[in-house]
Amino acid sequence: GVLETYCKETYDALKSQKDKMLADKPEALYPCETSVYSAITINLNDPRVSFDILQRIDPAVWCILTAAGDYNPDLGGQLILWDVGRVVRFPAGTCALIPAALVRFSFVKVRPDERQHTILQWAGVGIRRYFENGSREDGEFAMEASADEYRAREKKRRAMHADALRTFPLVKDVPEG
Repeated sequence: GVLETYCKETYDALKSQKDKMLADKPEALYPCETSVYSAITINLNDPRVSFDILQRIDPAVWCILTAAGDYNPDLGGQLILWDVGRVVRFPAGTCALIPAALVRFSFVKVRPDERQHTILQWAGVGIRRYFENGSREDGEFAMEASADEYRAREKKRRAMHADALRTFPLVKDVPEG
């Protein structure tokens, strides 16, 4: 898939995380058996509004954003990347890798007789935190962790952002063709 092709290290980490989660909690639900993403948001109404899930998305993981619907991409439906000041043509069927936890985005309004839908596949930060906490949810960790365990976890979380940037693909890493 797209993530495996362009962000192999991230794909491998999510695959490993999914395998560990399902081994640890067989009842855990993933939206798609063949996907490494732990969550999916499907917007069938008004995709002009940026998704209100940024605080739940793992900032270390690129999300896959897909456009669907029946609209003229030259007259509306363009992807707006607010934090980088760019507007990108985004026809139905287009997939884009986007660090959705770090970059605010929305869409140009389509004409009244047209429809644009979006699908966002993303990784929830809660699963990474679960393993950082020694297979405990944040609340359990807060009640049970020693001061040293808490400090070590916070130090690791701060370093995670730098590690995440290292795994983001560079232009030179994109296959030609």
